[in-house]
Amino acid sequence: MMIRNWLRVLSTVACCVTWMSVCADARAQGDKKIEPRVTFATQTELIRSLAFTSDGKQLVVSPQENDCLVYDATSGEKSATELKSVRGPTVFLMPGKTPGTIYCIEKLVNRLVDLKTGKDLAQHGVAVNFSPCGGWNRKYDRLFFGTEHGGIGFLASNLAESVGGFSPTEAPNLAAQIRACAVAYSADGKLAASARPNGRVYLWTANNLEETGAVGVSAHRDIVDALEFTPTGLLSLGLDGYIKRWNTTGDEIGTYSLDKNLDRGWLLAGGQIAAVVKKPLTGQLEFYQVPAKDGELKLVASLPVGDLLANFPTHVPDFTVPAIAISPDGQRLAVTVKMVARDLTINRGGIYDVSSFMPKMPAVEPPPREVASGKPMTTKQPPVTPAKVEREFRNWKTADGASTVEAQFLGKIGDNVRLKRKDNEKVITIPLAKLSAEDQTYVRGLR
Repeated sequence: MMIRNWLRVLSTVACCVTWMSVCADARAQGDKKIEPRVTFATQTELIRSLAFTSDGKQLVVSPQENDCLVYDATSGEKSATELKSVRGPTVFLMPGKTPGTIYCIEKLVNRLVDLKTGKDLAQHGVAVNFSPCGGWNRKYDRLFFGTEHGGIGFLASNLAESVGGFSPTEAPNLAAQIRACAVAYSADGKLAASARPNGRVYLWTANNLEETGAVGVSAHRDIVDALEFTPTGLLSLGLDGYIKRWNTTGDEIGTYSLDKNLDRGWLLAGGQIAAVVKKPLTGQLEFYQVPAKDGELKLVASLPVGDLLANFPTHVPDFTVPAIAISPDGQRLAVTVKMVARDLTINRGGIYDVSSFMPKMPAVEPPPREVASGKPMTTKQPPVTPAKVEREFRNWKTADGASTVEAQFLGKIGDNVRLKRKDNEKVITIPLAKLSAEDQTYVRGLR
């Protein structure tokens, strides 16, 4: 009977994602109930990442399956555009500068995708071994990511090349403690930070990506879930239940207690707000005002995300909040809740209006370009599109002669060659050294 009840509930959940509008805008805080504007559900064991587009009009979801899902952030309607993956699932999503575009960072390929057509505006192989955390710098000319070695790496916004990075010089005790679990980059580009899962935080001072100093500190007794630079220092949020503030030399200058161990935590609105799920799990996503310098943490709102578990086939579900995303203006929040009951796993989520307690974030625009006189250029200039050279399709052969593919040369990144197959139009990346001598000579002769 219990199994039939579970199956009856699961039959109402689409294998993809079903969205529905559940109420009008609701604005409340304190002990008032904040309802989601839109809810969604998916039968999958993992939501890898969420991201709003730069205009906040669309939300992109990367589930366990390879293809990303695109939704209207206001109505909840699913887009007809198929956002197909190239070389595996998207592990991290980031908004593109242009509205309606999204960066899809996969294990082997980085893509900038047009959500209207599902077509790639840029696509390149991985130049840095990424961990799924990162963001934009304030000038929108480079992206930064955590690396699998516990540092921070940078990519050009067109994804064509790695433009530098910082790595810790200290060796970890265990291989599992290497990857970066949180990273931050200051607005002026002079500070960078990363954290490893063992609670170790690294802080670099820099001048145009040239390292001028580095320090490592044992910041927390558990995983550091978030880092953020503010005008008064670096904030770190650890799952040991503390938010700490650090100066540029790695000295602790402030500590704020959340009283309990945490299940997850995020720093939002430039570090002004901390969002946490506490242990034991009570069904609440709590929001705290982080003091600018001195003072105490202040609880400003609680989202009853446990309500998203309604009708799930157990009275006490084991749940967590695997991912949240804040709109660029800071006024809407997307939340996913993962529920587990015996062998059943379902992700449900909602988009909440959080404008009653979340500060409104200003749009960040790149600074105007300078002209010879030193005065800012205020008139818009038409974009310059470089001439694109179309190469012929030809047969490419591996050095051992075992494999041959008909493909078009797209470009070269470092020692790797990017080819577009003729049979299925897939883009593949092959080390130049693994191609035949004839192919290597052909590539070296291209201009």
